Amino acid sequence: MKHFSRLLATAGVALVSACGDSSTPAGPTPTPQLNEGREGGGRNVSIMTRNVYIGFNADAALAALSTGDPNIFVPVLQASIATLMATGFNTRAKAIVGEIALNRPHAVGLQEVYRIHADLNPLGVPVVIDLDYLAILQAEIAKAHLPYVVAANVVDSDLQPLPGIELIDRDVLLVDASRVKVGAGVIARTFEFNIGLLAPGIDKKAGYIVAPVTIAGWPYTLVTTHLESDLGPGSYSQLSRLRAAQASEIARVVGAAPMVLVVGDMNDTPGSLMNQVLAGAGFSDTWMKLHSGQPGFTGDCFSPDLTNRESQCQERIDFVFARGFDQPAGVLLGTEIRVGMSAWERLQGPGGLIWPSDHAGLVGDFRVPPLH
Repeated sequence: MKHFSRLLATAGVALVSACGDSSTPAGPTPTPQLNEGREGGGRNVSIMTRNVYIGFNADAALAALSTGDPNIFVPVLQASIATLMATGFNTRAKAIVGEIALNRPHAVGLQEVYRIHADLNPLGVPVVIDLDYLAILQAEIAKAHLPYVVAANVVDSDLQPLPGIELIDRDVLLVDASRVKVGAGVIARTFEFNIGLLAPGIDKKAGYIVAPVTIAGWPYTLVTTHLESDLGPGSYSQLSRLRAAQASEIARVVGAAPMVLVVGDMNDTPGSLMNQVLAGAGFSDTWMKLHSGQPGFTGDCFSPDLTNRESQCQERIDFVFARGFDQPAGVLLGTEIRVGMSAWERLQGPGGLIWPSDHAGLVGDFRVPPLH
């Protein structure tokens, strides 16, 4: 914990130097048809962010494993496995790819794209699990004949709390290869400031991807990230500073790039230090610009087993930030919708109806200002 406190203190120095909506659509609501070359030469850029969700309460499982006490962690592991099976990712991946097919964004930022290996036989639990969420998503994309490819991915944490158990957490940037050309110099790495080692084999990190791309002949910079989450009651103040330092690193790496979209699960809320850092770097919170007065909650939507009958989102922690997309009068033109939280989007899971994820996703479609 001293290591953790030292990192946060350093992150605080870096920061100083750097610095209940209940309405949901009744049915599928795709973004407007993308309009490169439409009358008047108008061009739009669209992007989606989606936390695909590991499928169980990973924080609780890691906390139990960090005790090293089988009497504590074995029951938690058994419960986690049961929940993982009930939230079957093979089924949920079809729904997430369906969201992509319906909205056809230029790019998609994905968080919690796990690779899970667990052989629990040595613990007396006759279970072996091998799941690669990225491979599963890619297979569904291929089945749907969609032109999305991996532009980059970054391993945030490679967690090996016990022999035979490995949880690899990744962020992934997908692009529509038929409309998006990825340039040289893609950055995919973990942040300079992270929580670090919590227990043997549990080294908590967060990361980000920065990709220069060309869309309809024009250059843009796309960023996706998953900032660090809280560690339970009482951790928000310190972790808020850490997230702000992570956001500051993104702003520094992006530099003066003029047309930038930053998306992801930021694990923080409007008005937070993270939000202030990005605003100070010239980024607009696009939901606030397009939906003034609507909370637009995306987090804490569903129980770990995803069986809620209705969405119960309680906070807005998923964001699309834009720089360079304001029109001459300072107005942002476009649309932004939430996905994965309307009743029609529930799907038949292994044991009943479930939601695609524990988060709502966002799809933003923004008009590029003239003379760019």
